[in-house]
Amino acid sequence: MEGEQYYRLSDIGEANRNWNEALSLRQQLFGDSSAEAGVGYAYQARYHAYMAGPQLDHRSVAFTEASRAKHLIGLRKDVVKTDERIFVLREFANAYKLLYVVAKQDPGDGYQRSRSFFNDALRIAEQTKDTLWIAQITHDIGNTFTDQVIRQGLPTTTIELRILVDSALMHYQRSMDLLTAFGQGSSEAMMTEHLTTALLYKAAYGEDSLQNTIGAYDQALLNMLAPYDGDRQQDPLDFEPRLTNKAQMVELLYLRALSIADPSQEQRDTLRMRLALRSLEAAVPYWQAMLRDYRSRDLQNVFGSYSHFPFRYGTHLSAELYSLTGDRARLQQALDWYDLDRGALEQRDLLRSGAASVEAAIDLENNGPSQLPEGTILVAFHSYPWLMAIVMDHTGTRIIQPGGKELIGVELVKLGTALRRAMKEGNVEDYRRTANALYVHTLKDVLEGEKVKELIIIPDGSMALLPFEALVTDTTTGRNWGDLPYLCSRTTVRYARTIREALRPAVTLADGDLNYTVTDVPGLSHLPFATSLVHRQEERAGIPLSAAPLTCARLGTLMHREAALHIATHADALEKPDAVPRLLLADGALTINDIDSIGCTAPLVVLSTCSSAEGRVFIGEGVMSLGNAFLRSGAQAVVRTLWPVDDQATSEVLERMYGYMDEGRTVSNALSAAKADYLRQHADGALANPFYWAGIVTTGVEVRPAPRKTSARPYWWMGGACIAAIGAGAGYRRRRRSKSSSARPES
Repeated sequence: MEGEQYYRLSDIGEANRNWNEALSLRQQLFGDSSAEAGVGYAYQARYHAYMAGPQLDHRSVAFTEASRAKHLIGLRKDVVKTDERIFVLREFANAYKLLYVVAKQDPGDGYQRSRSFFNDALRIAEQTKDTLWIAQITHDIGNTFTDQVIRQGLPTTTIELRILVDSALMHYQRSMDLLTAFGQGSSEAMMTEHLTTALLYKAAYGEDSLQNTIGAYDQALLNMLAPYDGDRQQDPLDFEPRLTNKAQMVELLYLRALSIADPSQEQRDTLRMRLALRSLEAAVPYWQAMLRDYRSRDLQNVFGSYSHFPFRYGTHLSAELYSLTGDRARLQQALDWYDLDRGALEQRDLLRSGAASVEAAIDLENNGPSQLPEGTILVAFHSYPWLMAIVMDHTGTRIIQPGGKELIGVELVKLGTALRRAMKEGNVEDYRRTANALYVHTLKDVLEGEKVKELIIIPDGSMALLPFEALVTDTTTGRNWGDLPYLCSRTTVRYARTIREALRPAVTLADGDLNYTVTDVPGLSHLPFATSLVHRQEERAGIPLSAAPLTCARLGTLMHREAALHIATHADALEKPDAVPRLLLADGALTINDIDSIGCTAPLVVLSTCSSAEGRVFIGEGVMSLGNAFLRSGAQAVVRTLWPVDDQATSEVLERMYGYMDEGRTVSNALSAAKADYLRQHADGALANPFYWAGIVTTGVEVRPAPRKTSARPYWWMGGACIAAIGAGAGYRRRRRSKSSSARPES
């Protein structure tokens, strides 16, 4: 029952924790193949069906769990309560709809088939005269007609459209009548009827039904407020702090704003845009209360789904209004909301520590772009509903639409996928073409004609996995990996997560203040070059060579020291539902959740691992990666990897980076110089492929080492040269094969 209560609040992580405990108890008491366990699996299906909104691969898991539940209760109908049978059949129908209908995998009439499954549950509810279940499943059937309008596009004829709309409305009206007769006329269940009615009007009739759509959203909001309002007529945009289901209010207000100022409209009406912003502004206190009050440890599952994110469209609207009107208050709002649209887990921690609200990104009037030295440009990308960029330099701030067209996020994802494929296959021509297309779509308009010493990039969503420094600035020069005109040949590139982070002053390390660690992981390959690098760095720093394995406990101790930290080990970011990235250590795995719990005071963390920048993307947070976990936990900057990198090449680049840091260069500048050296050394071979060097990036605040008393560069250079001459031997030479050779990741 507790799980169901949290589910009604959209606190899905806490709901699932309770459902998992209940399933475990059912398995212990009745067995894993019992009908009672089948009910538990239906709750697992409910969780994965919820998560299928933001993470599509949950669909198949939901259907698998629902199918198992349906099979198990069918074996022993006598031991399962009627309401539990209805619940299982309903979850099966919903999971089928998500997998085979919404995903368009059903070769036949999937909508009709899903209605027949819902009708299986409805018949039992009607036999037992369970009014609430009848209302719920009737509503579900109505949703299949609404889905048909939304997912398949408008029918070819007016009559077909009218049939679908009338069918949906008939089911919604019947459900509302049942709820009213049962005394639930002002309940959240009734709210759902108005919400789906609004979605139906918007999908079917667009602008022609705007008044009806907004009216339905307002009625849904009033339904939510009714228990706290008494007889007083409340403005649906008023904030009610006693309301428990904050996430639902955020969703309603967000969808209401999208209907008022539809991003697909060719002619943008500033009045409607302001009205839409007012709706989103009304959602903000609910958002902050949600972060403060909800218990889910995996809160990204809540705010990253079902329109629980007011700042996503709000950033675009306020920026667009500034571009149209010149109103600097809207520019300030765009900057503030841009930062609020990412890093929600850190916002949660701040609010729970007692803060009344989250601070603004920057103060445009007294601060901001003036902090940037001449020759530095900051580009903050925002990809919804199409790509735009906030550009800052020492002269001020501007909003642009890169590439001169409305590029949507899915097109960027396709280009990013093609870029990785070209690297993996060793296809220089495909890489050059794709890397230049990405450059044109993202940075060409910003950098054209500019002399840029440092470029600070704040990517959005999956753009965080793009190696911007390896983009190609033109297609007329260079035919081999080593002579392509990479962006990094023109400027140093540093990444940040927010505008606030990008503008923070540099952090200075104490002299010699760096802990080096490396470990072997049982059952996985040895990392010979990473190990040699750590030993050479320790020798140069006069640190006794450490033979102690890197365990979870030892790493936790090092994370609490105020010294930079180098971690060389295996890591993974598995592509399966609910998997989280993890560091693989001598005695087990350390996940991003563990890193969040431990905290980190190391100012700089260098992750010499595979895929430490990879992970699932959640709206409102960003990429749930190992690198971001260290930043979220307190590290000021992280050097991390965008994909499964090569041990030898990565160690070579990092050793060169440390050499330049010994000379006093900042981390981003040292890494940029290290990559340039690497490219010059390997310019004639396949190792110039960006796969080997471009995946190592630095994110966060700039870090400046204390200057050494004497330069260690000659000793470092000799150590770097040894890498090419020994250890690798013939193996390394074999991998320096022809220009057409493919790049192969090493775990």
